[in-house]
Amino acid sequence: MVNTYVGVGSDGVTAVPKRRDGILIDVCARGVSVGVLRTDAASATSKHHTRVVVSGNANAGMIIDGAHATVERVYVGVAADGVTPVPNGGHGLELDTHGYNVQIGPGTIISGNRGSGILIASRVANSTSVMLDGCLIGLVDPSGTSVFLDSVTQSTGPSLLTSLADRFAAVGNFEHGIALAPSAGRVPITITNTLIGGNLKLGIYPDTSTTARNLDGTSKNYPNTKPLLGNDR
Repeated sequence: MVNTYVGVGSDGVTAVPKRRDGILIDVCARGVSVGVLRTDAASATSKHHTRVVVSGNANAGMIIDGAHATVERVYVGVAADGVTPVPNGGHGLELDTHGYNVQIGPGTIISGNRGSGILIASRVANSTSVMLDGCLIGLVDPSGTSVFLDSVTQSTGPSLLTSLADRFAAVGNFEHGIALAPSAGRVPITITNTLIGGNLKLGIYPDTSTTARNLDGTSKNYPNTKPLLGNDR
């Protein structure tokens, strides 16, 4: 799926909501790509990125219930300018029962949604892996999204993110940045070149059941009481 607005009009800003979820990747769908078009399925380098906006919908922005999905340069909960909030009524992106081995990013913004930015549902198998790279969750780049996207492609790690962090504005999700439902199990989440901040609750919840990669590449269990980059709790 490329060059698509779901839940907003042709101007990329005005909400024209679907009555339910914006996008559903069903259980029978495998290897779906949103925001990236591969010219050669066998080559990871032959990719063309385009803009997909999934905002303003009544429920979740996206539900992924199919394996091996890839989401790149997709705006969930904000307008096509990457700044203006156009919230989805539920979570930004929800991983359901069969949504395993999912890659999110680079250049994806999940902000402003009335639920959590990303929800990993309790029905997801413990073998699920989630990889986030080059994402903003609860934050936007008010100076222009190209600053963030161009920087991520040249990123050398946390030093670059630290130098850019003060340029980002909070358009937080109304709940957590990333939330795992209570019985989701121990889901391995790898997070690189990603900023989580400005959300109304925790950056990652519950941290005691989450093993994440910190920005410096080290493995870290985030305690429940520790916010990430200015989350409110």
